Amino acid sequence: MPGAAISTIAIFLPSFVFVLLLNPVIPHLRASKMMSAFLDAVNISAIGLMAAVTVQLVSTSLIDWKAVMIAVAAFIAGMRFKLNSAWLVLGGRL
Repeated sequence: MPGAAISTIAIFLPSFVFVLLLNPVIPHLRASKMMSAFLDAVNISAIGLMAAVTVQLVSTSLIDWKAVMIAVAAFIAGMRFKLNSAWLVLGGRL
């Protein structure tokens, strides 16, 4: 348990620190036309990376009809009933 806690802190703490430090600076960067374009490009790149990882995960995890049915049910439950993703993950373990 202590190792899991330390690992979780080590993974997430740097991101929280960066957000905390950069939050006051972002509005000033957005005021600059060049920096605003740069930040837009960073956002688009992040979305592209997340989409690529999603495609890879889907192609390796949806290998049989049971997995596909769980994914479809989770998608419908998440979109229709606005379920918290933690409940969807717990439901997917079945």
